[in-house]
Amino acid sequence: MTHCILIGAPVDEGQRRAGCLMGPMAYRVAGIARTLTELGHSVEDRGDVVPPPPRGETHANPAVHHLPEVLAWTEALAAAATTAMADGMPVFMGRPFAVAGNRRGGHRPCQSGGTTAIRDLARCP
Repeated sequence: MTHCILIGAPVDEGQRRAGCLMGPMAYRVAGIARTLTELGHSVEDRGDVVPPPPRGETHANPAVHHLPEVLAWTEALAAAATTAMADGMPVFMGRPFAVAGNRRGGHRPCQSGGTTAIRDLARCP
């Protein structure tokens, strides 16, 4: 079937409450690799993404929080997605939706009309 490449995205920035950085480990402990294997997929875990240091970008809108950190995460996740897509289907674990406005940053369409989100793995070859 599909070669699934697990990529941790422990992103806490971009929100007001901490805690999402534990998401990738929660998926691993819950047995995501085993479940994907049971569905017939091969699985490779590439660990957690580490973003580059933030550059200090700012924005006048007070609703924008942690902009430099979110931009650094976006760059790091986009690079991880690009590298992983050459070898299989990247499956991001954690909070990549904080930076998912860019399809290269974490999701790609599949023939079933879904994305590479976990709920679609059984249907997305």
